[in-house]
Amino acid sequence: MVLILGVLAVVLTVARSWPQFIRIVVKRDNTGVSVLTWMLVMTAHLGWLMYGILDHVVLLVIVNTLCALGCAAILLRLRPLQYLLVPVVGMPLASVALYGISNGALLATVIGLSLVMFVPQVLTVFRAPHHGVSPLTWALSALSSITWISWSIMVGRPLLAAAHYVMLPIALAILGKTLRRSPVIASEAITP
Repeated sequence: MVLILGVLAVVLTVARSWPQFIRIVVKRDNTGVSVLTWMLVMTAHLGWLMYGILDHVVLLVIVNTLCALGCAAILLRLRPLQYLLVPVVGMPLASVALYGISNGALLATVIGLSLVMFVPQVLTVFRAPHHGVSPLTWALSALSSITWISWSIMVGRPLLAAAHYVMLPIALAILGKTLRRSPVIASEAITP
């Protein structure tokens, strides 16, 4: 069961960014897509990747490498290359320094990043037009959180999924808001 949850967590987490990327590319509409959210998500994935490398958690290395690539694709479509420099250069350096203090210092930092990374997006969808935001991305985000929570409990490391207890309701709020559109736009909700 742990293996199945681990594989499912990886697949859902990796898959969650790609519907947003496809929606931006195909529909050429990024209205309401929070650049700050995707920068924070990228930074968090790089932090988790470094934690996985330094603490020898292979699953975290695999999933966060693939997720960082998805976030990079979105950021490159939303903004120029310089928006990738801060996360790509800063987070690995900060991770090594924090892990040098203790693995708990790095873990606390990446959990903290994970706790806040969806906040700019939820604020954006509740106060501005957001027809460029992919409902499928947020459905996958919610399912991803559920699987990570389950996996972390099964392997006896519940702190690894601590942020998902916050991410899950935020993802559901974003999903709910993106599905409550005008009838014409709502019919497009099933497309990436």
